[in-house]
Amino acid sequence: MTDLSLKLSAVLDRLPVAVALISSTGHLVGKAGGMSEVLGRMAPSFSPSEARRWSFKDKTGADIPMSEWPSARALRGERHYDGMIGTLHDDEDIPVKVISLPVSAPGSDVAAVSFVQALDTRTPSASGSHLDVQQKLIDALARTITDSWRDFAPAMIARRG
Repeated sequence: MTDLSLKLSAVLDRLPVAVALISSTGHLVGKAGGMSEVLGRMAPSFSPSEARRWSFKDKTGADIPMSEWPSARALRGERHYDGMIGTLHDDEDIPVKVISLPVSAPGSDVAAVSFVQALDTRTPSASGSHLDVQQKLIDALARTITDSWRDFAPAMIARRG
């Protein structure tokens, strides 16, 4: 593992975020970040048992179907930097923002990367005001995975839960 990969992993572990590498079948093949322990073995949009721990609602308050959740959309090749705000039902309800993007990592089983961020609903981040920063972070992660798969992925896979 490269020095850059170690630094990135150390930074992510201190933040209220989780980064997940997702296979084309919805399996999490790697994860990192201070919130990574809340992630299961599958992307919630591919597992009814995982999906019970998450909820996403549209502007009218109606449930958004699993097929439209960020990871499902990314695995269809869609790029939506604005992500989706929802709730992770863990020991307590945690407001989160989830951004998922497709990834091209030749020779790997990674098809998408998801970024989960715990939100403080009292700050502007809950309304998406940090979109530009989040977009740059997700792009950088996607490039890192695509360009440095051999260096970055072994650490993520070693942390698989």
